[in-house]
Amino acid sequence: MVVQDEAGGALERTGERGRCDEPSRAGLGVAELERLLRLSERELRLVGLELHDGAAQQLSAAVMFLDVAIAQLPDDPQSAKASVEEAARRARDAMRQMREVVTGIRPPALDQDGLAAALGEWAACNPFPSIDIAWDVRINSIRLMPTLELAAYRILQEALRNAQRHGRARRAAVTVVERDGMIVVEVRDDGCGFDRQKVPRDRLGLAGMEQRAEMVGGSCRIESREGGGTVVHAELPRIDRQLAAHHDVE
Repeated sequence: MVVQDEAGGALERTGERGRCDEPSRAGLGVAELERLLRLSERELRLVGLELHDGAAQQLSAAVMFLDVAIAQLPDDPQSAKASVEEAARRARDAMRQMREVVTGIRPPALDQDGLAAALGEWAACNPFPSIDIAWDVRINSIRLMPTLELAAYRILQEALRNAQRHGRARRAAVTVVERDGMIVVEVRDDGCGFDRQKVPRDRLGLAGMEQRAEMVGGSCRIESREGGGTVVHAELPRIDRQLAAHHDVE
């Protein structure tokens, strides 16, 4: 894994360009608001799915083992003790999974230390253990606009989630670099791939990744073919956090 903070780099975009590329909340049109709403609803469904498949299952098992322990206690205290210990283990796993879900919604490191730090923390905890991920993160140490950092993080998150769940990938390469005033985000996986012509844009989070890039003035290209893996390539305009705040851009 390579995570670097480089000094210097391309100058930030001017305030005029920042205002054009990143609409303020007051200037959002109906179409943009509808897209934001759809993204929010989809993310809520994903959170619900993660909780149902993870923490909820573990808590259900913990309750089951506690019920067993109650039944065992009068005649077999040792077995009851073992059941309580198993219930405690399941409950601890549920707590860990809930923390992972909460962190995935908006990781504290993203707000506190920026995109590079959040990705470094993410790589260390390895939320996609079935994939061998090679990380190459080389972005400037200057903090970026919050919505830009979140967009990049979400695009990476969705691309890797798809690689694991749908592509059944074993390996993926993640690249985040600054190039010509843009933040370039790319995920390449060796999964089973898919035919873009056969998959609707609202499936697999494809439209969501594209819309996230568009909402910060960037673009996202998704290339895939059956049996040939998938490439998600996004280019987002680099807008410095202080510059955005100066021009009242969020």
